[in-house]
Amino acid sequence: MPEELQLNWIKNIVKSIPACRRGIRRALIFLPLLCIEEFFSLKSHHLASYAGIVVECCLTVPVNFAIIKSIAGDVLKKPELESLPLTNAIFFRLFSVLVITIVVSLPSLIFFAVLWNSLKHNPGLAEAIFMAVVNFVSMIFVVPATWWLVKSSLANVLVSIDDAGIIGGLRKSHQMIDSHFWLTFKYFLPNFIFINAPIGIISLCVRDWYKQILASGASDPVLFGSGTVWMLVEVMNLLVPLCASAAQIVCLHAYLKEHQKTTAEVVL
Repeated sequence: MPEELQLNWIKNIVKSIPACRRGIRRALIFLPLLCIEEFFSLKSHHLASYAGIVVECCLTVPVNFAIIKSIAGDVLKKPELESLPLTNAIFFRLFSVLVITIVVSLPSLIFFAVLWNSLKHNPGLAEAIFMAVVNFVSMIFVVPATWWLVKSSLANVLVSIDDAGIIGGLRKSHQMIDSHFWLTFKYFLPNFIFINAPIGIISLCVRDWYKQILASGASDPVLFGSGTVWMLVEVMNLLVPLCASAAQIVCLHAYLKEHQKTTAEVVL
């Protein structure tokens, strides 16, 4: 198997840096949307929910798939992949948001509404019961949710560069990873441990720090400086995990395709 298709977590990320830069440059026009979403998130949790959906579809999708196409063009030696349209990718992400809303958000909202109506005389108890049930259900679904995320991890690539369609991309991703589940899991685990979790924690800490500064009534220069730091951290929180995950799924996709090809040649 060619060296560029080997599953080396660090080498694959390092080799993907030039492609990530190109993908980010193509998607810079969408970054102001992140500022808008973060502004709303400070004002209201309800506004943040709606703004988050807009950013997910209008910001995360273009950035994510621009990076995926750039990396795929380098890894697969096909520069023409970078000019593919984003239509399928956007529909795939909208489909994902719709499924998550129906399966997760809608039942939880209905349950909270019923609980709140039943215990309106004691809202603190209603909130405590709701959080306890949510945490319990979350723990139950950790394993199946992890299984689904790992098995569906190649769908982004299959939809964006293989033109597999929404359902076809999910089905093909499950088929490709079916006999390589633990390989895929171990390959993606460092992303969560060394990138997603630390950056997420830093982002939460900086957000709380900025909220405290806003509440303290600090001077305009202090607000401007702290706001700039907060926004830079939020941009990093978006782009760094996107670049790392894009590099991993493109290289994994290329590795598994080459593995299937080699296996088929051996069988023949």
